[in-house]
Amino acid sequence: MRTAIYLAILLLLGGCTLLLLNGCAGIKALEVLTQEVERQPLNVDADEILVMEDIEWYIITEENYKEIFDELKKNKKDPVIFGVTDEGYETLSVNFANIRNYIIMNRNVIKLYKEYYEGEEDGERQED
Repeated sequence: MRTAIYLAILLLLGGCTLLLLNGCAGIKALEVLTQEVERQPLNVDADEILVMEDIEWYIITEENYKEIFDELKKNKKDPVIFGVTDEGYETLSVNFANIRNYIIMNRNVIKLYKEYYEGEEDGERQED
C-alpha cells in the first residue's frame, strides 16, 4: 500500500515537473524596440528683464527724527517707521546677495538645460 502511495506521489511530481518544463519552453524572447524622439525646444523666456519699483529710503537718527516726521506729514504720508539696526541692515544686504547668487545659479542651470535640449546634434556641442 505504501509503495502505491509513493508511486502515485512520484508520478504526480514527475508530471508537475514535466508540465513546468514544457511551459517554460513556450516562452519567446522579448524583443525591445527603441525609437529616438526628437528633442523639443525649451520654451523659457530667460531674457525678460525684471523691473523693480523705486524705494524711498529715510535714515532716521535721534537728531533728525522730528524733521523726517514733519516732512512725511507735510507730504500727506503716514509717519510710520519700519526699521532695522545697523546689524540688521548688514543681514538684509547679505540676504539680497544670497538671492542674487541663487538667481545667477538658476540662470546657469536653465542655460545648461537649453544647451542640452537644443544645442547638441550627433554628439557635437554648439559653442556660443
